[in-house]
Amino acid sequence: MIFLLYQQSQANSLEYGDDNKLSVVNCPSDFYGEVFIPRSVTSIFGYNASIYAFKKCKDSISSLRFEENSEITNISKYSFYNTGLRSANMSECKHLTLLDTSTFDSCFYLETVILPPNISSIGWLCFYKDIKLTSIDLPDSLVTLISSSFSESGLTTISVSPNSKLEKLDLYCFSSTKISSFFIPKSVKSLIAPFEDCSLKNITVDSNNQNLKTDSKSLFSGKDNSTLVFVVQTFLGDYIVPDFVTKIDGKLN
Repeated sequence: MIFLLYQQSQANSLEYGDDNKLSVVNCPSDFYGEVFIPRSVTSIFGYNASIYAFKKCKDSISSLRFEENSEITNISKYSFYNTGLRSANMSECKHLTLLDTSTFDSCFYLETVILPPNISSIGWLCFYKDIKLTSIDLPDSLVTLISSSFSESGLTTISVSPNSKLEKLDLYCFSSTKISSFFIPKSVKSLIAPFEDCSLKNITVDSNNQNLKTDSKSLFSGKDNSTLVFVVQTFLGDYIVPDFVTKIDGKLN
């Protein structure tokens, strides 16, 4: 009972942009601990790195959770920028398909993230410089990773299912991370230097992918694998370009 009253008190202390309490626009400076978003909330406000819903309490919040069967459809850019969050559980955000620009950018203490189950796109700099975030499970619904979405984060492990619908790995989406291996599912058809300055050692490509092939150290595309797209940066020694390669191009569009 005490825990429920605490949740209700915290939710009531959030500031809303309408009488129906559908949009969270601000929080008081004395707000602390868990951010519990009530079921009825449909949006969380954010505008830029200076104006966003949780700016006033950014150093005192520690976790984010949504009520069961959340109605949230929009978490605006920068909503949780540079906050003290250690965990963000969005498993109940079944209507949320986009995580926008810099939503969790520079959350230096963020260790655990559960992404929305029906997410289709993760935006520019969404988890940029989240240095304590070491692993992430990408839901099968995810289609697009926009530029620098996880750049300079602490990622070492990324889980991608063979049933993934992932199609696009945009520029630098995993750059300067410590991932050592990555599985490319059959649906991927666009790839633009996603692993720049990575510790990547091995790449696996689903055998049913019609656009890319690999020898575990290199990525090839095109007819008869004639285009060399990428070589892992941890490769040591002399690299011999296979005789079937006729073009070197760091992207697949």
